[in-house]
Amino acid sequence: MIFCPSTLESLTAGIEIPGARKHALRIKPNYRIEEVANKLWNASEPVVIGGGAGGVEMALALTAKRKNEGKRPVTLISHSTILEKATEKAQLKVKNILQNKGLTLITQEKVSNITSNHLITSGGKNIKYDQVLWLTGPKAPEMFRTSKLPIDHAGYILVDDTLQVKEHPAIFAAGDCASIKQYPELPKAGVIAVRQAAILWENIKAFMNETSGYRFKPKSTYLSILSTGQKEGLLLYGNIQVHHHLSWLLKDRIDKKFIGKYKQTTSF
Repeated sequence: MIFCPSTLESLTAGIEIPGARKHALRIKPNYRIEEVANKLWNASEPVVIGGGAGGVEMALALTAKRKNEGKRPVTLISHSTILEKATEKAQLKVKNILQNKGLTLITQEKVSNITSNHLITSGGKNIKYDQVLWLTGPKAPEMFRTSKLPIDHAGYILVDDTLQVKEHPAIFAAGDCASIKQYPELPKAGVIAVRQAAILWENIKAFMNETSGYRFKPKSTYLSILSTGQKEGLLLYGNIQVHHHLSWLLKDRIDKKFIGKYKQTTSF
């Protein structure tokens, strides 16, 4: 039995909040993205919930398109600081970009209730909306808790750095659905899942052939580029921060190259 990123992904955190399942838009599964984006583009009072990379990029992209059409910018709400796990300097930079682009920013407040047209926050704010997007990060599938497989404190399947469950070496897991024992603080990020893919594939083959596999070792620093709208991007790498059109061009090139490889490997 094998679990991998393409067959089992994490769920959306916080969706159990009263009213969220009924009224909030979500982009998982990802075939929903176009439909969700159209609803938010055409909304009169759109709100994005989530201060991670996904929430920031979506809020900025929507704001850029809406600004070109003379529509109101997006309201972005985060229960923590923006990009909570980034450096303090990076957090401040992103916050300034959001404010300079005209977004309404609410941080350090959780959404506690959603009605058909209002959001209630933990700080007592009552925010009117007509479309709300829920982008609050990953949540482990409940099936891991009931499967009797080893899990971490958050409920993600626990694997060794070979991406195998130690007690059941025929089970592999990678990407958002798994936590690695040797690297418990490793974030659930796409760039990490992509790098795990090669190790996953080699180790599955090695297991089938009864040979030795490889161990995944994450880099200490990863390149991250956030699209900030209007063909601008924020490049983050360690202590380096560059917000510029050239950053967006680099991101565009990297993304297109990656998608191009994917298309080649999946063509028939």
